[in-house]
Amino acid sequence: MLLKARWFLVRLGVIALAPLAMLTLGLSAYLLAPIYTRVYFSDWRFWRHHRRFLPLTMHCWKIFFKLLAEPRYRRMTALMAGTDWFSPPRSGPNPSIVQVRGDWPHPADSCGECSRCCETIDCPAHDPDTGLCASYASAFWNYFPCGRYPASDAQIAYYQCPKWELRPLAQGESQAEPTGNGRQARGEQVIARQRSG
Repeated sequence: MLLKARWFLVRLGVIALAPLAMLTLGLSAYLLAPIYTRVYFSDWRFWRHHRRFLPLTMHCWKIFFKLLAEPRYRRMTALMAGTDWFSPPRSGPNPSIVQVRGDWPHPADSCGECSRCCETIDCPAHDPDTGLCASYASAFWNYFPCGRYPASDAQIAYYQCPKWELRPLAQGESQAEPTGNGRQARGEQVIARQRSG
């Protein structure tokens, strides 16, 4: 129970920085630069990342309005439903939910040259020249959707991800077993898929 409380408090602290930057139009990111860069880029050296402050602040506003305007986008993440707020940090998807597609031509731990998830939302943390994410493995990455992507079939479809697919259920496995890590949502998606198919 203490660990769940800790995970919740870390998430609360990390996410509190975003509306603070949004409301001050990025000024708070400059005033608290070492904290922001440590949380979002795993680096105390704020001078290496300051050019991203304003684009990331504007991106937060863009995502905020996207969540308000697009129900499909809003439903994609368990964070919006509150179920993942108490789960441990992750630096990869939950293998009980998804698996690498059999026709994926790159190593399982690599996205190859694909960056559709970043490009679809035009994320300013993504460097199109290198294909790398400046936020990779940061507290933000590990505690929020990037680090656990994909967490559902809906995310795979939305981003048209060529690497991941929903893992088939094992014989006798419950389809709607709630664990707080997207398993219940996954089960509901499998049931809906079976009904429509």
